Amino acid sequence: MKKFFSITLLLAAALAGAALAAGDDAEPVAAALTLTATNFVERTDATLTGDELQIAPTGSVACALSFVTNQTCTVILVARAEAATALAVQLDSNTVATVQIISTNLASHNFPIAATAGAHQLRLAPAAASNAVFLASLTLLGAPLPQLVTTNQVRRATWDEPVGR
Repeated sequence: MKKFFSITLLLAAALAGAALAAGDDAEPVAAALTLTATNFVERTDATLTGDELQIAPTGSVACALSFVTNQTCTVILVARAEAATALAVQLDSNTVATVQIISTNLASHNFPIAATAGAHQLRLAPAAASNAVFLASLTLLGAPLPQLVTTNQVRRATWDEPVGR
């Protein structure tokens, strides 16, 4: 898990570095919001196994996100499956992406999603009731960064916030 989380962070850093290398006229660097298994507090037929969230073939996991503006985010999904299967990514019951997960080892899957401003429910569910999916993390890259509405983890300060006393 730590190895793939590091790969995700390296990819995010590389994307940020590419934006900085473009010069002073470059767009603001995309920020990253990484959701781990524990952030998906709404679970149906899904169980936490170690650092992964095992989603049964008929299960789903969800969390609430709030977007400040209409925007397109890049998603980096780190997951594996029992056998090849498709994972539906939904915003408010509308499928915005379908990811083919073919590996039994954790692998990164990148795709864009478009969201309108406001609160949305992000749901992940196997597209066909055939194989379980094991979710390690989901990272959203975008500016401005969407906010996680409900979580059981303490929010961490971002790099540009002062460290208080």
